[in-house]
Amino acid sequence: MEILLKLVQEGSYQEALEQIVREKQANGNSDILSILEAAVWQALDDREAMWKAVSQGLACNPENYELYYMLGDYYEPVNRQQAWLCYENAKFYCKDEEDGKMIQCRMEELEEQITPPAKAAIVILSYNSLDMTRNCIASIKENCFEESYELIVIDNASEDGSAKWLKEQQGIKLVCNQENKGFPKGCNQGIELAEPESDIFLLNNDTLMMPNSLFWLRMGLYEETQVGACGSVSNSAANYQKIQETYDTVGGYIEYALNTNIPQKYPYEERMYLIGFAMLIKREAVNRVGLLDEQFSPGNFEDTDYGIRLIHAGYRNRVCKNSFIFHWGGQSFGKKLERYKALIQKNKKIFEEKWQREFREYCTIRTDIISKMEAERRSDSLRILDLECGFGMTMAKISSEYPNAECYGIAKEEETAKIAARYGKVVQGNIESMSFPGQWEDFDYIIAAEVLENLEEPERLLRKLRDLLKEQGCLLISVSDMQRLSENTLRQLMKDTGYQVENVWYYGIPGETSEICQILMRVQKSDCNTKKK
Repeated sequence: MEILLKLVQEGSYQEALEQIVREKQANGNSDILSILEAAVWQALDDREAMWKAVSQGLACNPENYELYYMLGDYYEPVNRQQAWLCYENAKFYCKDEEDGKMIQCRMEELEEQITPPAKAAIVILSYNSLDMTRNCIASIKENCFEESYELIVIDNASEDGSAKWLKEQQGIKLVCNQENKGFPKGCNQGIELAEPESDIFLLNNDTLMMPNSLFWLRMGLYEETQVGACGSVSNSAANYQKIQETYDTVGGYIEYALNTNIPQKYPYEERMYLIGFAMLIKREAVNRVGLLDEQFSPGNFEDTDYGIRLIHAGYRNRVCKNSFIFHWGGQSFGKKLERYKALIQKNKKIFEEKWQREFREYCTIRTDIISKMEAERRSDSLRILDLECGFGMTMAKISSEYPNAECYGIAKEEETAKIAARYGKVVQGNIESMSFPGQWEDFDYIIAAEVLENLEEPERLLRKLRDLLKEQGCLLISVSDMQRLSENTLRQLMKDTGYQVENVWYYGIPGETSEICQILMRVQKSDCNTKKK
């Protein structure tokens, strides 16, 4: 390592890179080795190689302040707010007094050029879960820089000593309600208590903040001006924010967080809304959109509603895949399951009456169809057409899973087309009667989800689509109304219009019956001649 350090100091960068390769082969990578490698690439002005070296170093040690400082240097030419956040995180982990002063000076230099990101007002609701509230707050204080947040707790008339304990704590803005005002009202109380400039971080009290969870949420929030809210992934969350990995202990999830809450090349997924268990909202967006809708009290669908309001105000909602937060889940309603189910149905009806749409239109992402794309093509520049793309959430998911993909879509209504256009090239139209734009060709995949069974002349559309596919391109078809379009009829339809069936997947109704309620089919163009009408 001494030889390498000398080479870097002398500016012998090519020799230093060769020595780095030898060091990795002999001893593996380390955060110190990554610092030296990043320094070489920074001197050579290779930003992508620098980012890769910093990322690998933080994977070795996610608490290395020098690497966060270098990450700030990486971001400074393109996003000074994100750079400031990196320097702030470096300051959090730095234990060296002199280096801490140097980092502070760098932050102050940036503050003369930009408005730095606001601190996060962490709003927590407490209700009869003292141990969880205590652990949640302890995890925040342990894993978040005290200068990066303010802590607000609204106690909703707990009867287990929560209010007494909270009153004894320092550094908490506290409201103790005499009655349980529910989640939306309690959150609104917390928002109104926050400093006027603070971003708002709604956080359930049955969560545990992990190392760098808040940092990467803030990085996501300030990645673009249009981002209005960011949400974490978790072990317990709806809206496709749940991770696939499972562990037997909290310690297992902490280890997962250490390996996950690091720089990722493609860390974001777009959503129509985010789950309110851990949702960071930009102050500008709060000022424009307003408070949570209290008609959803005591809780459920207020976060869905807020996400839709953000979308209609022109903002983006993003899931940050490199911000994992542990969530026990279901603590407030777990002992009153029937009441909880009734509340879900009640608030779902309120939501659908308010927005004049079914809830599933906002939440459905066809992960079942995406999973049938060929894994070996993940790095390819795919062209994908979603025939009825709705608000574009399936396209957004595809863009996350296949970063090089070009997504195209068709939406029935002008409103949905405008929103879906954020996630791909989208036109508004009726797929049965419209003419496809001239540049729409050579698709690797065309998605027809619950489309064919609703058409008067599916043969006509299928022949059109055949001309839009590449030679090895596939149609991904799902049919859920088997009475209107049976499997045998669908197979014959494919044969008659010039396709051959590759695979069929069957989905039954859980429980006593084995009745098939949906099929998913992947078909390719056939070389044989098709029948003409």
